[in-house]
Amino acid sequence: MLSKNKYHKGFYQHLIAEFGQREADSLWQEMDALNDELMAAHPEIEPKRADMVVPLAAFYKVLRKHYPKAEEKAEETLTESLADFTDDVTMRLLIAYGTEYGNRIGNFLHGLTSIPGVSGLVWKKMPAIMHKMGGEEAGYKSEFLSETDELCAMNVLSCPLDEALKSLDAEEACLAICAMDKVYLSRLKHIRYTRTTSVAEGAPYCDYRLKYDKTKR
Repeated sequence: MLSKNKYHKGFYQHLIAEFGQREADSLWQEMDALNDELMAAHPEIEPKRADMVVPLAAFYKVLRKHYPKAEEKAEETLTESLADFTDDVTMRLLIAYGTEYGNRIGNFLHGLTSIPGVSGLVWKKMPAIMHKMGGEEAGYKSEFLSETDELCAMNVLSCPLDEALKSLDAEEACLAICAMDKVYLSRLKHIRYTRTTSVAEGAPYCDYRLKYDKTKR
């Protein structure tokens, strides 16, 4: 039930802001029904991962049904910038929600790493964090390129969230997760994060680069 989903229940408020209460309620009910249908049809998706990706697929499919791409957008690929969706209602709403959710996580992480000594501890453990979050046990295929005091870097070659959304025929919806990711990791105090590309945007890998920078606030 979407209203109890810890990741995406807040998307309802975005629908109200965009369409008004009546249309938002109609869309939300349709999304809720499709979410249940997709959950039942795809038991192969690990439950915690399903809670993240299946609602996004439901949002995407219902919005695409009611607000399809304009004809001039139909041939565009996922290599376009995340900022290029202003005329695409579906992706604009999903990316705005991903950004908002990323900011919520980012505010928590910024507060945590602002505690004296915490950012240094996080940086010290960054190689282990990368291997845990981007390793095979978490469902990723990654190249770990650098684990020095100056730079921690990896290329994610295959992302299980992207793969799950492909199986749900909603690959484009993964860009909302990319937007979330780019925001919250950028809020770590004293740790500078960059990522210029992702597999969800059609690139061969997601390029995660993190540097310790005492001047970064």
